[in-house]
Amino acid sequence: MKKIFTNFLFLLLFIFESDGFAQQVIRGPYLQEPTPTSMIVKWRTDSITDGKVYYGTDINNLSLSVTENKDTINHTVKVSGLSPFTKYFYAVGSSTAIVAGAEEMQFFVTSPLPDAIQPIRLWAIGDFGKGSPAQKIVRDAYVNYTGSTHTDLWLWLGDNVYSEGTDLQFQQKVFDSITGYHKLFKYIPFMPCPGNHDYESVCPIVCNFDPKFHKGPYYDIVDVPTEGEAGGVPSHTELYYSFDYGNIHFISLNSELGSFFGPYDYNGVFTNGNVNSPVTEWLKADLAATTKTWKIAFWHQLPYSGQDLNSDDFWEVYMHAMRDHFNPILEQYGVDLVLCGHDHCYQRSYLINGLYGNSSTFDSARNIINGTSGNDALGEAYIKYTSGPKAGVGAVYVCSGNAGAGNPDKPVVHPELYGGEGCDTCIGSFVVDINSNRLDAKYLKGNGTIADQFTILKEIPTSVKNKNYLQDKLKAYPNPFSKITQVDFYANASETYLVEIKDITGKMVWANQVKPTSNGIQSIPINLSAAANGTYIVSVTGKDASAQTSIIKF
Repeated sequence: MKKIFTNFLFLLLFIFESDGFAQQVIRGPYLQEPTPTSMIVKWRTDSITDGKVYYGTDINNLSLSVTENKDTINHTVKVSGLSPFTKYFYAVGSSTAIVAGAEEMQFFVTSPLPDAIQPIRLWAIGDFGKGSPAQKIVRDAYVNYTGSTHTDLWLWLGDNVYSEGTDLQFQQKVFDSITGYHKLFKYIPFMPCPGNHDYESVCPIVCNFDPKFHKGPYYDIVDVPTEGEAGGVPSHTELYYSFDYGNIHFISLNSELGSFFGPYDYNGVFTNGNVNSPVTEWLKADLAATTKTWKIAFWHQLPYSGQDLNSDDFWEVYMHAMRDHFNPILEQYGVDLVLCGHDHCYQRSYLINGLYGNSSTFDSARNIINGTSGNDALGEAYIKYTSGPKAGVGAVYVCSGNAGAGNPDKPVVHPELYGGEGCDTCIGSFVVDINSNRLDAKYLKGNGTIADQFTILKEIPTSVKNKNYLQDKLKAYPNPFSKITQVDFYANASETYLVEIKDITGKMVWANQVKPTSNGIQSIPINLSAAANGTYIVSVTGKDASAQTSIIKF
């Protein structure tokens, strides 16, 4: 009788699914841990089942697949054996059916090969998960701004959801399609750090237990590389981690690891003097090991602030700890850019070094490496030398914590700051473009305008102007593209330049000579509508300089 009843239940379930009542995806899909050969796909279903990712480079032929080895509602599937910097379309479902996908905007692009020289776009947002109209405005402003330029990485700067960091709040304010990021999750991998509001459901400020045992909705939702899967020294924990993307090394720190009890005070929040903890020792080893051109660190509680939050206030102990104990390590190893949230405004520093105390300890002669705007259009780009006694000296610190709301109107005041804005309606996000030895950063307001921008160039110390001027300015956009792209590069009127495009086997598919009539940026439209989809190498060669970048046709 028991066997008959079991078979009857199975038949009912079969009929139930066959009549159109199959499982539904209620979260995601979303992307984690991009590497040159793999991507993690995560999603949640409304019923327990196994998970399966169907994928391929042709949207009409998702012939490859990976199946999860367990039944659950929270699915995590690692797709491996992929080609570097290649676009894959994908769908998710179970071993019996596709539930979501096989659509134009559900895809992922694997990371480039290590140290590959090509354009990379980053989008950073902080303090965003409010389910507010401002959150939607900032999201849409970025989507409109980036257009067909693919976003390689999406950085979360903490306070990713309000107010207690619960799973339901993530579901309603982050994964939803109205004010949240449902559509963006399908094709942009995000790399996060936690904030104090995320930690309300992990380990609130009053809790005191070993960070090794921190757990909660934030950690359930994310999958970050802990064993060096994406480059970097293994951290063996999701509390903090590092990874590589092309010629960039990223460090994600956790500003919420302070404790009244010394053994657990990983960040030295309540420790006078230096702190030696698992995270500081790992950070030193990680930065000492990397050879990447660019180093970017991000965490939540900003080290310097002069707006609604004041980093001089004695009770801002978490902000003090990051400035006192981590900035010296970052600057010792030449970190270029630090991104934080926490204050609901935009602030950014000059190119600075060595400011580890309150604003009263600031000395412009000692702490400011470059006190200009950093705007390359004004001839004021920040220069970081790659060799010599000043190699790696100087970093720019940015607060981009207004992706969900602004702060009451207050002046942005701190001696290390170039500027910023803070007001009830001051909302926005932060965009970074990196190509070879050039980093361009922009503050994008909710109204779609660029309110601040700066450039960092890596140069040898003897050069007044970077000798490899071609690589500095070489860009292609849109990228990826379907038929036509445009290549821009700086040219001298006294030279003739050869522009070539080859596939990854070295076969020439397009070539042209360019003889400029004046110095300046040359824009060359290139039609590859007849070429096969895939990755191509663009090279520009002049008399004494050359440059390369990669483009993707899909």
